[in-house]
Amino acid sequence: MRALSSHSAISAPRRCARFFVLLVLPCGFLLPCFAGFSLSLHLEPWRMQQIAQVEMSASRRDVMIGAALSQAELQQVKPICEVQLHRVKPVQGQVGGQFASISALLGGKSVELMLDTGLSEGMVTPSLAKQLKLPSVGSAEGATATGGATVELVELRDLILECGELLAPVTAAVASFPEENIDENWSLTGMLGYQVLQNYDADIDFPRGKLRLWRPGEGAAVARQAGLADVEAVVLSDFAILGVRVLQPGGRAAAALGIVDTGAGFSAITPSAAELLKAQAGRKAVTIVGVDGKPVQMPLSSEVTLRLGGRALTDGGWETAVSLKTTRVALGDLPALQTFANGKPAVLLGLDVLGGRRLVFAAGSGPRRHLFIGPEDR
Repeated sequence: MRALSSHSAISAPRRCARFFVLLVLPCGFLLPCFAGFSLSLHLEPWRMQQIAQVEMSASRRDVMIGAALSQAELQQVKPICEVQLHRVKPVQGQVGGQFASISALLGGKSVELMLDTGLSEGMVTPSLAKQLKLPSVGSAEGATATGGATVELVELRDLILECGELLAPVTAAVASFPEENIDENWSLTGMLGYQVLQNYDADIDFPRGKLRLWRPGEGAAVARQAGLADVEAVVLSDFAILGVRVLQPGGRAAAALGIVDTGAGFSAITPSAAELLKAQAGRKAVTIVGVDGKPVQMPLSSEVTLRLGGRALTDGGWETAVSLKTTRVALGDLPALQTFANGKPAVLLGLDVLGGRRLVFAAGSGPRRHLFIGPEDR
């Protein structure tokens, strides 16, 4: 993997962080599919303050989220914003879960944005960037699923959700992506990534078809009251996306780093993680085609359970917060996944295990976060 670099048109001092997106559209066994790319870019210092360096093996520090709210106060809590989730129609033969999008206004124009927590900030199509004359903030180079790519970076201002909530300015890559035209009812013009929603407790309720934005702490309190599983997580310093612990089968030790990615239709496991998770390749395979058109074939493993770590145990290890079961998962070194895993065991948690659940991403100013996951309800 070659080194990443960026070229900024802004002269103000900046620090470097990675702009990461992993797009996965599996279209079936041995059929064309798509994966995306990871990029580096420069972020303003205020953004970098939210991305402190952290390792998943770091010692645990308790964070009591929402504990100060009484039962009476909880009953009065309402989200700042609630909008409808649109489930993008799957293409024929697609395996995995359905992508989700929301409607918004950007510069007064209606846009449809896919929710992708495997994306650090934002993305817009070239046609939208040209039509709205979005201001450029530089360019970035990075590794695609099977090659390289250079993209322009723009700033999204005046981005207003259907509920009327004005989001903070968003840095977005300008690029086409396979999902944008797969559903004639919801023509996608961009994506919203993990960092975009981190001023809130972001509640992606797939079963109810809602995105809710809560004040920090209030969404977490509501999630606890509703009995959602509390998964300890961290913001990965190099990528500004969320990582969780995937535990060894039947044990309490961490086996792999898991990436929570609502922009991935299915889950994938690196070879080193597959060995620890006892996932074996079967006879069937799935083919992924990168944005450069080069195919990558990956074998499938069936009936894999992914146990995510919760609170730390006093005698070592972590309790199982929730178990995610998938009927099939891809095995192999997905090139874009290698970029952030750096050879370490890693698991991509896609919509096949997440798309039927309620997910509440708790806000926070430091690297340690909480992710609340509800039961499967398709």
